Amino acid sequence: KEAEGATLVALTGRVGFDEDHTQRVAAAIDGRVTALLVKPGDKVKAGQALLELSSPTVGQIQADALKAQQDLSLAQKAIERGRKLMADGAISTKELAQIEADFRKATSDVARTAAQLRALGVSPSEPAVSASLRARVDGLLVERSVLVGQEVRADSTDPLLTISDLSTVWVLADAYEQDLSFVQVGAAVSVRVPAYPGETFAGKVVHVHDTVDPDTRTVKLRCVVPNPGGRLKPEMFAKVELSSQGGPKAIALPSSAVLNDGD
Repeated sequence: KEAEGATLVALTGRVGFDEDHTQRVAAAIDGRVTALLVKPGDKVKAGQALLELSSPTVGQIQADALKAQQDLSLAQKAIERGRKLMADGAISTKELAQIEADFRKATSDVARTAAQLRALGVSPSEPAVSASLRARVDGLLVERSVLVGQEVRADSTDPLLTISDLSTVWVLADAYEQDLSFVQVGAAVSVRVPAYPGETFAGKVVHVHDTVDPDTRTVKLRCVVPNPGGRLKPEMFAKVELSSQGGPKAIALPSSAVLNDGD
């Protein structure tokens, strides 16, 4: 029979974190972990403290913030005075431009140090030697790779904690070149995993990568799949079936009707 433009494409893939709702927490400063305030499996809210760090860098940032405020106050007075002198012809345009540049730099320094203090949960006025690392998203603490007493560094690429909202997950699938004409953003997909035989999870394609993997000759698809109850776990293998309405018409027949004659 002739299928009305609907083509079923079967792909392989894996379940991953929804990276739009995932935070990998790294150390903002060098220091030593003095307290862990959450454990794996805990639900956390954005803004919640996750761990505490002891670091001499905290005091240095506070000192920088205080100096930046003082410099801004002086720069504010200097620019007001400079504009009056400019109006009276007492200074040149070049001199006023330098005063304005100093004011912009002082403003930028205040904003930078204030942001650092907010990120560490540190008061700009109360002396401190410890800081807190906080959640930026709501979700579950799914991974923790740090211990109390451990030294951490700001230049490390390994996350200390991973938080993710598992109410949705990404399923990353591999499409072969010959199937790309059937793949469209917005197409509905059905996902199956070995853990739940006979069950399907509905989702949709939200992105088709722009390049072909030269080794596998496949293109990655990203599908968003609702995950009520958190049953789909990151790193599960998945089978993805995609029903495309945009492909050419095809002749569909049962596999039992196919016969081989020699080669």
